Amino acid sequence: IAVSTLALPLTERVEQARVLSYQDPIRSLELAREALAAAEAETDESAAAQAGWLIALAEMRIGDSESGETALKTARRRFTELGDARGQRLCDEVRAIGLRRLGHLSACRALLEDIDRRGTPPGDDFDAFLLHNSRAITLKALGLTDLTLTHFYAALDAADRLRWPGPRVVAAANLGGFYLDLHNLDDALAITRRAQQAALSAGMAPIIGTATVNLIAISSVSYTHLRAHETKAN
Repeated sequence: IAVSTLALPLTERVEQARVLSYQDPIRSLELAREALAAAEAETDESAAAQAGWLIALAEMRIGDSESGETALKTARRRFTELGDARGQRLCDEVRAIGLRRLGHLSACRALLEDIDRRGTPPGDDFDAFLLHNSRAITLKALGLTDLTLTHFYAALDAADRLRWPGPRVVAAANLGGFYLDLHNLDDALAITRRAQQAALSAGMAPIIGTATVNLIAISSVSYTHLRAHETKAN
């Protein structure tokens, strides 16, 4: 049962939306909208920028891209007026997610490379998780295996330092799934089991399902390899 956060201080409402952004993006979107309305009522531009960015992140990932673009433009304007370089970088990161979701992989990669050239460091471990996860997914789609693994591991390291359930589950599930694609079954099995258990603890139904399907696939491929080896041996 969802508990109302309206009695919480505004900064705590924004932080709750942030914590849930990868664990429960629908709830995160609801919380961010509540926080944005409160921030605008209190003329708190910093909180409004952060809440608006969280709305854009959720919309770009799972919702309506046009709504995400609208929220992103407003958040970017606020961050720019505040002189917040980190916030402006995060807006570009979400823009890259939107480009990738629309299938514009070359434009997405170009934007990510431009962000990296600017050299604005991640603000915290959540920022680091988000940027490495996004780069890994983009590079995976482009077929760049070594760089994909580097960024998936960096995303997992950042998520482990952060200790929020959502990023830890997503990072493990993504890495385990990629190892399955590579037919590295031992690593795929270990990391996917970790993702499944963490998802069960966090109540993340979509990833519970994905991890379970991947574990079945790992078992199936392992059995096929074993049978092929036995046949060759005979």
